[in-house]
Amino acid sequence: MNTKSLNTVCREGNTDSIAREFSVSTDGSADFRTITEALDAVKALRTAKRPDATSLQEDERIHITISPGTYKEKLVIRQPNVALCGAGAYH
Repeated sequence: MNTKSLNTVCREGNTDSIAREFSVSTDGSADFRTITEALDAVKALRTAKRPDATSLQEDERIHITISPGTYKEKLVIRQPNVALCGAGAYH
C-alpha cells in the first residue's frame, strides 16, 4: 500500500475497501497484544487449508490499529495489503 492510501485509511477513516480490521494493545484490551500476533493471524487466515467465511484472499485489505504503547518487536511484513495505523497518530 502506498503512503497516500495508508494515510487516507488512517486519518480519514476511508474503510470502504477494507475486508477485515484487527486491533493491538499491550494491555490485552484488543484482539492481540503484539503486532506480530496480528500479522501471524493475517497469514494464518490467508493460508488456511480449508477456506471458509473467516478466510482471507491476498487481494483483501487488512487494517490493523495499534494502540499507544511500547512495542519491542522486529517486524517483517510479507503479507500484501496490510495497513498498520497508530490509534493516537491522527486523533
